[in-house]
Parts: sequence; structure tokens; C-alpha cells
Amino acid sequence: MKPPSLPLKLMREEAAIRQIEAAIAALECGEFDVAITLAGAAEGMFDLRKDGAIFDGLAGAERALERMCRKEWIALLNMERDWLKHSSNTIEPISIELFDAALMIARACSKVVKWTARMEEFRHWYVSWLKERSV
Repeated sequence: MKPPSLPLKLMREEAAIRQIEAAIAALECGEFDVAITLAGAAEGMFDLRKDGAIFDGLAGAERALERMCRKEWIALLNMERDWLKHSSNTIEPISIELFDAALMIARACSKVVKWTARMEEFRHWYVSWLKERSV
């Protein structure tokens, strides 16, 4: 191995974009766990940026909140991310779907002000893919 020895200097937005782009690459390889972990980290870098963020819209979904309390709904929205991120005594495996990983990437993208070409490419694919699923 020969990793570079120079430090990597980044601004917060740049770091999040790098994580999102790596998450998109992982998604394309079927590495949904890696995609969720990276996109979840990028989304979490902007906890204060909420205007137009997908997660806030999902968290307030009236239909879901009619069926369960807010805490349960948030736990469901973050289930795969939290399973990958936090330790647990649970030993059962988890099944991570393409939908779960793509949604986490979309959530992270929604917090970035200026999208890259790669993020736009993901958006076009994601919208098209969602339309195909709803038919």
C-alpha cells in the first residue's frame, strides 16, 4: 500500500460532497451498506440545514404519524443507517435494499446547496427509477 502522506484539507461542504459521490459509486456496485454509511455521514454533517431537506418532509409525513408515534417513525426511517452505525446485542442479519440506499443518498443530496454533475446524474436516475417502480 502507498497512501499519500500529505494531509487532506477540506471544507465541510466539500467533505460531504465527496462522501455523497463515494456513496453513489458504492450504490452502483451494489454495496448498499457502504452507500448508506457514507450518505448518512454526509447528511449528518448538516444537521442545521433543514430548508428543503427530504428527511424533514418524511419525518412529518401525516399518514405515517397517524399509524405510529414520531419516535417510532424516525427509527424506521433511520433503521438501516442506525443498524450499521450503532452497536447492538441483536445478531440477526439485516437486508438492505436498493431503495434504502438510494433514499439515503437522496436525503444527503437534499442538504447540499450546489450539486455536482455526479449528484445530478444520480437525481435523474433516481427520479426515473422511482417512476418505473410506481407503474
